[in-house]
Amino acid sequence: MLAAASLLFQARVAFAFAAASRPVTGAWGFDMAGIDPSVKPGDDFFRYCGGRWLATTEIPLSRAP
Repeated sequence: MLAAASLLFQARVAFAFAAASRPVTGAWGFDMAGIDPSVKPGDDFFRYCGGRWLATTEIPLSRAP
């Protein structure tokens, strides 16, 4: 009986640990705030998707290519 209780306890601990160590997925998808609606997607899709981000984001000189 003690061996069965110990096995059950170990299984519960293993399950709790596995549940706690699962990766958490945060918000994901496309950032609609970065879209530049003044650019037509067919003309320049890169600028359409990230034009506002490109205009407002400053890359530090230490990170520049």
